[in-house]
Amino acid sequence: FAGGFWLFPAKRGIVWFDEETLVVETLNDQAQPELVLLNAKTGDIKKHVPLILESNDLRRDGLIGKFDDDHVLMYVSVYNDEGFSINLATASLKTGELKVLVERAGDAQLIGDQVFFTRNDALHVASYDPKEHKLLDAGQPVMQGLFSKYAAHALFDISDNGTLVYLPGGVQGADRRIMINTGEGAQATELVN
Repeated sequence: FAGGFWLFPAKRGIVWFDEETLVVETLNDQAQPELVLLNAKTGDIKKHVPLILESNDLRRDGLIGKFDDDHVLMYVSVYNDEGFSINLATASLKTGELKVLVERAGDAQLIGDQVFFTRNDALHVASYDPKEHKLLDAGQPVMQGLFSKYAAHALFDISDNGTLVYLPGGVQGADRRIMINTGEGAQATELVN
């Protein structure tokens, strides 16, 4: 379902940034998108950061989590003449700049100078330039068969000691069929397999 868990599996409305800070994506009084940094202990507002989108084709679809010391990871969708895609973007907590990091991807984690991300049921890794804040290559798959529902991307986590955590199973729900039931019991006619 659009906007639901299976399309944006890591989507959150509020994320922990560090022990003292929560980040919320919201709209300000002028209905402009912004990030609000909250004191995690008191709930007091620390800072408002207006979001600056790099393209009018981008639609914000929710926070995922902390990316690095200055950025949060977000889902963004692109609707344009080329079609629709779900992408990962980073938002600067200093400037508010929202920048697509990985196209057609569903979850990501920065480990050193590498970004691990999922595309469908595969885990990929790409080199990352922290100064330019961009990927240095398109990435390559390092593992396949992670659990993924329909067209959504798989979820994973890498612990501080390097342990990869994921659900196995590959793409689920891809073998769907459309049937017509004529109303005469089990006389359904298969249209698509």
